[in-house]
Amino acid sequence: MAIPHVILFADGNCSGNHTHVCEALEYIGDYFNDVTSSFIILEGNWQFFADANYKNQMISVLSDVGVEGATGTLGPGVYNWIEDRNTLGPNTNDRLSSLKPV
Repeated sequence: MAIPHVILFADGNCSGNHTHVCEALEYIGDYFNDVTSSFIILEGNWQFFADANYKNQMISVLSDVGVEGATGTLGPGVYNWIEDRNTLGPNTNDRLSSLKPV
């Protein structure tokens, strides 16, 4: 059985301080709250939220605008800049507070 796994980075291009997440976190913790600028999803599909308790989901511009049945979920890959259209879009840098695999 595969374990969901994402690595969050404080800086763009997957650099700087980082933390590994392998489970749903209703609050990412004071150390990494509102810090994430890039990430790598190694396993699973994930949803990202601007606020604690999975509130105010951040949704990829490309995956959800005009796409029938879009879910706001990102799968395995390297996401070098959180504000890219294929990541979570504008105004998402340093705003992540909770996330969960789905």
